[in-house]
Amino acid sequence: MKYYLLLIIAFLIVLSGCSNKENEVIAKVGNEELTLSQLKSFYGDEQWNSVSTVDKRKSVKEWMEMTAFAKYADELGISKKEPLKSRIELAEKKVKTNAVLALEINRIKISEDELFNYYKVHQGEYNTSFKEFKIQRILIPDQETLDIVKTNLKNGLDFTQAVKDHSTENNASKGGYFGWVSKKDKNRSMYDVVKDLKKYQYTSIPYKGKYCVLRYYQSRDSKESIRYEELKDELRKKLMKEKRKNIYNILQREFRNRYDISLSF
Repeated sequence: MKYYLLLIIAFLIVLSGCSNKENEVIAKVGNEELTLSQLKSFYGDEQWNSVSTVDKRKSVKEWMEMTAFAKYADELGISKKEPLKSRIELAEKKVKTNAVLALEINRIKISEDELFNYYKVHQGEYNTSFKEFKIQRILIPDQETLDIVKTNLKNGLDFTQAVKDHSTENNASKGGYFGWVSKKDKNRSMYDVVKDLKKYQYTSIPYKGKYCVLRYYQSRDSKESIRYEELKDELRKKLMKEKRKNIYNILQREFRNRYDISLSF
């Protein structure tokens, strides 16, 4: 089959990573040649330097194989018959469309001020939700007292009464109500403990050289905005996507005025 013959006679000139000869022929299939500059165009200037020599050679091999298939398709005459003819034309239009869009998109510049203003406008979309807890605690001086308190609670002693009987804090007589704890304040250690508890369920933890028996008796939903610095890359991609869409729509409106466009389907 001629396809295999083409592959046999096709040759690949070894790629040189340091070659500056843009018109150097690096591969050939029949009378079609691939130059180094054409290979670079497959990637673009920025991506070219980050692609390995192995991957570049794979691209050359793929070009050779597809070129051979395309030549064989032409020999069979199927390139000029439907539906392949229409598919080829559509593929060509897609390539041209992407080329026009890429040309326009490359002109887009997003300044730091524009990006930060975009963040401020959309800041509410990046809120994270979390719980805050109102806790009650018993501050205990030693392990012996801790064991006594835990035994009493297990036997049914009311938690508030246990606070009054054993806590060494100044607010013990008022029930040991500590207030709200959150993941974003200095009482994060207590927050990390109670967030996994059920309401009124208690546990004990070491606390500043002493021990603490605590529980939460009330919770509420809270929100926190993700910081700008953490979102910069994501925001830039989103803003760029919106600008691309805007460019596409502007061009479409321009084309309606420039060309005779109609739809009857």
